[in-house]
Amino acid sequence: MTTEKPWWVKQRRFAIPTILRDRIEGLPEQEQLFYCYIVNKVRYETKEEPTRFEGISSTYFQNGVGSGYRRYIDQLRDWRIIEIFEHYLNAEGHGFTKGYRPHRLALEAPLVKVRFKKKQAQPLKDHSELTDEVTEFVLANCKRVGIKTELATQANDAEEVDAEDFAERIYWGQFNVRYGGKVRRMFHTILEMPSTGRPNLVFKENPEVHLCEYDVKSCHPVLLLQIMKDEKEKDALKELLSEDLYTLIASEYGVARERDVIKKDFLYFANGRTRNYFHRYFRNHFPLLTQQLDEHKDGVAAYGQNSEAVIMVDDVPKWLMASGGSSEDNSLSTIKPSSSSLTSWGKPESAFYIPMHDGWLGIERDELRIGNYVRDRFHHYTQFWVTITKKDLATGKEATLLEEAPKFAVERMPRYR
Repeated sequence: MTTEKPWWVKQRRFAIPTILRDRIEGLPEQEQLFYCYIVNKVRYETKEEPTRFEGISSTYFQNGVGSGYRRYIDQLRDWRIIEIFEHYLNAEGHGFTKGYRPHRLALEAPLVKVRFKKKQAQPLKDHSELTDEVTEFVLANCKRVGIKTELATQANDAEEVDAEDFAERIYWGQFNVRYGGKVRRMFHTILEMPSTGRPNLVFKENPEVHLCEYDVKSCHPVLLLQIMKDEKEKDALKELLSEDLYTLIASEYGVARERDVIKKDFLYFANGRTRNYFHRYFRNHFPLLTQQLDEHKDGVAAYGQNSEAVIMVDDVPKWLMASGGSSEDNSLSTIKPSSSSLTSWGKPESAFYIPMHDGWLGIERDELRIGNYVRDRFHHYTQFWVTITKKDLATGKEATLLEEAPKFAVERMPRYR
């Protein structure tokens, strides 16, 4: 007996500007699909900052269009649908992908959803790179996540397309767990899924249990404490971190943007590349730190991402594996991994944890145990007690899980190492 596949698995869907729809009308369906495939990808990759060029690998276009993809890209450029940044080699000859962005005329045109019926709904292949026990642990937990058959209503056609696209990937188990190329950060489909689509996720072992996103508040500003040498500036930053640093600074300079965009503005500053409102604020209040960031440029960004990954991708998963994956807090002393404990995670009733850069996807049953351990590790590296926030994906309700210094002795906190 076969289960009927959801309707969105049987379709190819794209969000494109109406000026492209008018251009491709009357063309063979296969050519229409190729044009939509390319433009939808450019639209998706640049949706947060449409005026910035974003790199897209030629492999992506080859996989969807074939070796002759360049003809379609050139035509889209001539139609003023997309723009291309052709200079993809730097001065030292090191390569990076060509950049693409929507043309101004495409940005001004309304977006419309177009669908193409699949002849056959082929399973999507998982491309996870299982290079160590941590990637195996994360993939095992990703497989505990499913997708609703009836997807939540989205605000517009573009978000509807993206939600359906990622729902199909989750449906087929295409989680693509892997490490980043330059830093230790971990990537996977659930992380890359738009936040508006995550309410469609379910905990397969018990769909009545709500999945929650947990976040380390102001993670990267906190990690700057590790590189600061001036104690006076360090104390001042700790005081600032007791507030919502991102929105506080943005408000001071009259910047009204989404919080996620403001966080990116901070990272541009921390990279040493952009002298924006964060640079002005930190130059005035933290001159020594700002000088250090300006001098080291990208090294600081990579340092922060690797420091974050040490905790969220290394310390926490290994600690959970060493404790046998148990959802009970039975690890107030140093834990030594056993041959049985390293095979018990990912099973029903084991602790559920999927790293999401500066947070994790989990369930309420495990939240305090994992949250306390995360805070302990951040305090170990920065001597600062971070705040942990949570968001219930089913209800959208947000709350603070943990904040301020714990009332118990630090020595009682669980350790993996």
